[in-house]
Amino acid sequence: MYVTSPAATKAAEASGRAPNQNLMLHKRSPERELPGNAERARLADLPEGALNPSPYAILVSRLDAMIRRGRLDEATLEHLHQMLHRRVAALGPEAAGAVMALPQVAELNAEKIAQLPRRVRDALRRPALAQVALDLLKNNVFAAHMKDEPRVTTYNLHGYLRAS
Repeated sequence: MYVTSPAATKAAEASGRAPNQNLMLHKRSPERELPGNAERARLADLPEGALNPSPYAILVSRLDAMIRRGRLDEATLEHLHQMLHRRVAALGPEAAGAVMALPQVAELNAEKIAQLPRRVRDALRRPALAQVALDLLKNNVFAAHMKDEPRVTTYNLHGYLRAS
């Protein structure tokens, strides 16, 4: 693309420069190729909700980091236990069967789905079983069933009032 700019002042016109000196070639700089760009996922290609992790995913990530550092917090374990208990209780029979069929559940010796939150909490306290419990918490099938419960949106009068 060629861009021409007229002389800014009459003095510039009178200076005797050739008219083609105000002509400049405008080229767009090429995009830099960074290493690994081909492997990186574009934002448009990410699944819905990938940029907004659920509270479950945040808690599992925090637990994983705490276990790696050897600083397991009892309050975090209790929070996980309550979250798992609430979400396991809300599972339907098909989802409960899919969760119970996972190999990590068998390693934790949970015979019923209601025992699973307590077994996971106890396994995370023991270093020998902590990795099995983390593998269960990170399992795609298990994590999909532990997603957030549907929230009820309520509206009140204050949302409809206008300043007059």
